[in-house]
Amino acid sequence: MGNDLAGKKVAFLGAGKMGGIILQALLKSGMLSPKSTYATVAHEERAKALATKLKVKVGLSHYTEADMLAKLSAAGYRAERAKRNIGHNQRRMTFLARPA
Repeated sequence: MGNDLAGKKVAFLGAGKMGGIILQALLKSGMLSPKSTYATVAHEERAKALATKLKVKVGLSHYTEADMLAKLSAAGYRAERAKRNIGHNQRRMTFLARPA
């Protein structure tokens, strides 16, 4: 199986328990590079721990819709908010993003 993510910037928006496990597995397998991988979490303590453990850049995920769209745009993506959230918590925001 080819590594389609090699050399590409990847953002994990919401690297909590489940997202953190998936992120760690992708880094360990070599499918992602710590230098080009970014993650967001809800709590500062988790951000520090994840950054130290996985050697990725981690930011906090408490952003408004406009802030998140601006961050995705600055990272080189065309993004829009999904009409409906993907997942069980409908108060969270889901974005659809493609390289600009």
